[in-house]
Amino acid sequence: MTAGEQRLWDYLTIHGYKFDFEPSVSGRMKRPDFLVPHGDHGVVLEVKDLVKDRVPRDDDKARNFDPYRGTRNKISDL
Repeated sequence: MTAGEQRLWDYLTIHGYKFDFEPSVSGRMKRPDFLVPHGDHGVVLEVKDLVKDRVPRDDDKARNFDPYRGTRNKISDL
């Protein structure tokens, strides 16, 4: 279990949600991370851990920073 999966597990548990961890789903070879029942259906949740890979710079130059670029790139790679 990854750190992100553990955090989601804790969140779902604390808030009283019922869920299955890595359930088998018919028609799919890969198991999703979580399946949360909702009415007659279920919500499939896949957790991706993002790693901070930026190195802080020592100079005082102003820079443009987009905190979501890494997240968008990670999603686009899927």
